[in-house]
Amino acid sequence: MNANSLKWVQSAEEEYQAAVFLMKQRGRTAPLNSICFHSRQCLEWYLKGRLEDAGLPVPKTDNLVVLLNRVLSLEPLWASFQSSVATVKDYTVEFLYPGHLATRKQADEALKICNSMRKEIRLALGLSAK
Repeated sequence: MNANSLKWVQSAEEEYQAAVFLMKQRGRTAPLNSICFHSRQCLEWYLKGRLEDAGLPVPKTDNLVVLLNRVLSLEPLWASFQSSVATVKDYTVEFLYPGHLATRKQADEALKICNSMRKEIRLALGLSAK
Protein backbone atom coordinates (compact mmCIF):
# COMPACT_ATOMS: atom_id res chain seq x y z
CA MET A 1 0.00 0.00 0.00
CA ASN A 2 1.37 3.41 -0.90
CA ALA A 3 1.60 6.41 1.45
CA ASN A 4 -1.44 8.17 -0.01
CA SER A 5 -3.71 5.15 0.23
CA LEU A 6 -2.51 4.66 3.79
CA LYS A 7 -3.70 8.19 4.61
CA TRP A 8 -7.16 7.33 3.30
CA VAL A 9 -7.19 4.14 5.37
CA GLN A 10 -6.17 6.03 8.50
CA SER A 11 -8.99 8.52 7.98
CA ALA A 12 -11.44 5.69 7.31
CA GLU A 13 -10.39 3.91 10.48
CA GLU A 14 -10.88 7.07 12.52
CA GLU A 15 -14.44 7.31 11.21
CA TYR A 16 -15.00 3.62 11.88
CA GLN A 17 -13.72 3.84 15.45
CA ALA A 18 -15.98 6.84 16.06
CA ALA A 19 -19.03 4.94 14.80
CA VAL A 20 -18.22 1.88 16.90
CA PHE A 21 -17.57 3.95 20.02
CA LEU A 22 -20.82 5.85 19.59
CA MET A 23 -22.80 2.65 19.03
CA LYS A 24 -21.66 1.47 22.46
CA GLN A 25 -23.62 4.38 23.95
CA ARG A 26 -26.82 2.32 24.07
CA GLY A 27 -30.23 3.61 24.93
CA ARG A 28 -31.55 7.10 24.51
CA THR A 29 -28.12 8.67 24.70
CA ALA A 30 -26.74 6.94 21.60
CA PRO A 31 -26.09 9.63 18.96
CA LEU A 32 -27.78 7.80 16.08
CA ASN A 33 -27.24 10.58 13.53
CA SER A 34 -23.52 10.52 14.21
CA ILE A 35 -23.32 6.73 13.92
CA CYS A 36 -24.92 6.93 10.48
CA PHE A 37 -22.67 9.80 9.45
CA HIS A 38 -19.39 8.21 10.59
CA SER A 39 -20.28 4.81 9.11
CA ARG A 40 -20.93 6.41 5.74
CA GLN A 41 -17.77 8.52 5.92
CA CYS A 42 -15.72 5.42 6.65
CA LEU A 43 -16.90 3.86 3.41
CA GLU A 44 -16.10 6.98 1.40
CA TRP A 45 -12.54 7.08 2.67
CA TYR A 46 -12.00 3.35 2.15
CA LEU A 47 -13.29 3.48 -1.44
CA LYS A 48 -10.98 6.41 -2.13
CA GLY A 49 -8.13 4.49 -0.54
CA ARG A 50 -8.77 1.54 -2.86
CA LEU A 51 -8.69 3.83 -5.88
CA GLU A 52 -5.49 5.47 -4.65
CA ASP A 53 -3.88 2.10 -3.97
CA ALA A 54 -4.56 1.06 -7.57
CA GLY A 55 -3.04 4.28 -8.89
CA LEU A 56 -6.36 5.52 -10.22
CA PRO A 57 -7.52 9.12 -9.92
CA VAL A 58 -9.49 9.84 -6.77
CA PRO A 59 -12.42 12.04 -7.74
CA LYS A 60 -13.28 15.04 -5.59
CA THR A 61 -16.72 13.74 -4.80
CA ASP A 62 -18.45 12.34 -1.76
CA ASN A 63 -20.93 10.39 -3.91
CA LEU A 64 -20.59 6.77 -2.82
CA VAL A 65 -22.34 5.51 -5.94
CA VAL A 66 -19.76 7.24 -8.16
CA LEU A 67 -16.89 5.95 -6.03
CA LEU A 68 -18.17 2.38 -5.97
CA ASN A 69 -18.74 2.43 -9.74
CA ARG A 70 -15.12 3.49 -10.26
CA VAL A 71 -13.87 0.74 -7.97
CA LEU A 72 -15.91 -1.91 -9.79
CA SER A 73 -13.32 -1.98 -12.58
CA LEU A 74 -10.89 -3.29 -9.95
CA GLU A 75 -13.31 -5.29 -7.83
CA PRO A 76 -16.25 -6.45 -9.99
CA LEU A 77 -17.66 -8.64 -7.24
CA TRP A 78 -18.29 -5.51 -5.19
CA ALA A 79 -21.32 -4.90 -7.39
CA SER A 80 -23.07 -6.76 -4.58
CA PHE A 81 -22.51 -3.62 -2.46
CA GLN A 82 -24.66 -1.43 -4.70
CA SER A 83 -27.81 -1.75 -2.61
CA SER A 84 -25.83 -1.17 0.60
CA VAL A 85 -24.26 1.97 -0.85
CA ALA A 86 -27.70 3.16 -1.96
CA THR A 87 -28.90 2.79 1.63
CA VAL A 88 -26.20 4.97 3.21
CA LYS A 89 -25.16 7.28 0.36
CA ASP A 90 -27.12 10.29 1.62
CA TYR A 91 -26.27 9.93 5.29
CA THR A 92 -23.68 12.71 5.07
CA VAL A 93 -26.27 15.36 4.38
CA GLU A 94 -29.36 13.68 5.75
CA PHE A 95 -28.07 13.38 9.30
CA LEU A 96 -25.44 16.10 9.35
CA TYR A 97 -27.94 18.93 9.41
CA PRO A 98 -30.72 19.51 11.94
CA GLY A 99 -34.21 18.33 11.16
CA HIS A 100 -33.65 14.66 10.43
CA LEU A 101 -33.28 12.08 13.16
CA ALA A 102 -31.87 8.66 12.47
CA THR A 103 -33.64 5.66 13.91
CA ARG A 104 -31.94 2.86 15.82
CA LYS A 105 -32.66 0.62 12.83
CA GLN A 106 -30.88 3.02 10.45
CA ALA A 107 -27.87 3.33 12.75
CA ASP A 108 -27.65 -0.44 13.20
CA GLU A 109 -27.89 -0.99 9.45
CA ALA A 110 -25.36 1.75 8.64
CA LEU A 111 -22.77 0.20 10.96
CA LYS A 112 -23.56 -3.30 9.68
CA ILE A 113 -23.00 -2.14 6.09
CA CYS A 114 -19.84 -0.35 7.16
CA ASN A 115 -18.51 -3.49 8.85
CA SER A 116 -19.20 -5.67 5.83
CA MET A 117 -17.73 -3.33 3.23
CA ARG A 118 -14.80 -2.35 5.44
CA LYS A 119 -13.80 -5.99 5.82
CA GLU A 120 -13.75 -6.59 2.05
CA ILE A 121 -11.93 -3.36 1.26
CA ARG A 122 -9.29 -4.02 3.90
CA LEU A 123 -8.68 -7.48 2.46
CA ALA A 124 -8.35 -5.99 -1.05
CA LEU A 125 -5.76 -3.57 0.36
CA GLY A 126 -3.78 -6.42 1.87
CA LEU A 127 -4.80 -5.54 5.41
CA SER A 128 -6.32 -7.74 8.07
CA ALA A 129 -10.10 -7.75 8.20
CA LYS A 130 -9.95 -7.13 11.97
